[in-house]
Amino acid sequence: MPALEAAEVALSALSKKDVSEIKAFTKPPPLVEMVMSAVMVFFKAEQTWSEAKRRLGDAGFLGGLMHYEKDKITDGMLKKVEKFTNDKSFFPDIVAKQSVAAKGLCMWVRAMQQYGVVYRTVAPKREKVKRSMEMLAKSQAALQQSRVYCVFN
Repeated sequence: MPALEAAEVALSALSKKDVSEIKAFTKPPPLVEMVMSAVMVFFKAEQTWSEAKRRLGDAGFLGGLMHYEKDKITDGMLKKVEKFTNDKSFFPDIVAKQSVAAKGLCMWVRAMQQYGVVYRTVAPKREKVKRSMEMLAKSQAALQQSRVYCVFN
């Protein structure tokens, strides 16, 4: 969650101007292209610079990042993104040397990956807690009913 919160702060600092800065690259620096390829994985889009530029031109791009449905990250997405996040240069501070705007996107990618991995562990536990709470509610209702029965009999 701290990484996710940091990524949200980084995204909230990104402006349309920053997105325009990235989009303006005809031939982006390698790390900027790498970051955008990783972002495209999460949007299930083609991992090309032309597709990234097209997405960057979408007025809802930043909103799409902020409101991304992170619970729907698949194992396949995590596997594809791993090839980027395992790269020794795929770190926000290193990316910032080529583009400050891409730094926030790099943080977002890393946070989404971390969330996806953690969610794989937490989701089954949440489901188990939910089922247990439902059973508890049924048991408490049955107990309450038997107490009422005992009082009146």
